[in-house]
Amino acid sequence: MNNNERWESMYLQIVGYLYTYKRRPSKYYSEDLRMVNWMKYNRKLELRGELSPERLKKFNVLTALCEKYQRINQNAYVNPDVVPADKL
Repeated sequence: MNNNERWESMYLQIVGYLYTYKRRPSKYYSEDLRMVNWMKYNRKLELRGELSPERLKKFNVLTALCEKYQRINQNAYVNPDVVPADKL
């Protein structure tokens, strides 16, 4: 298995995880840690400009999908008007 195949399989694994569990991989679960580290590494490559254009397109789709599954209580600290007072 070459690098492109490994990258593609990890990409598909994370997309499948997002659709299955309706949440992002967590750094607190050992079984999710590999996916979290892969995302962090590719984010660093993206910031350095070292990610190929085709991978960059797919990674941007993946990050947009991850934003869709952002936890609601993370927003409570940024914008308390969004979360009702009885939920805080």
